[in-house]
Amino acid sequence: MVWTESDPVQLAKALTKYAKENPAFTFKAGMVEGRVIDVKAILQAEQQVSQGLTEIQRLESQLANQAQMLQHLETDVTGPLTQITGQAQSILQQAQGLGYGGQNIAQQFQQLYPSSMSGASFAQVSGVPRM
Repeated sequence: MVWTESDPVQLAKALTKYAKENPAFTFKAGMVEGRVIDVKAILQAEQQVSQGLTEIQRLESQLANQAQMLQHLETDVTGPLTQITGQAQSILQQAQGLGYGGQNIAQQFQQLYPSSMSGASFAQVSGVPRM
């Protein structure tokens, strides 16, 4: 008979390890917090905990590798982003200038060719008689 007053998972791990190393040793039953636990359930729980721990260790290693890769990159994106922002502002200013130029051309066109002159001939608009 074996019991613990602290961590039942650690006891289950220790007993499982001992049973693997000593094939003559067998579990008959288990009890946790007054509940009878099937031996297969104990082994399954230990296996799940072991697999979960292995997964956590794998993820930890993966995160450490990713952090190391990011440190090696030493890429500062603020410079390129500032440059792109400046270029975008320049393009917007040019577009705004084109818009103003277009408005000026439209106003000049209206002054030169008012809508009241639609259908008029060149001679009537220019004041130059046709020959």
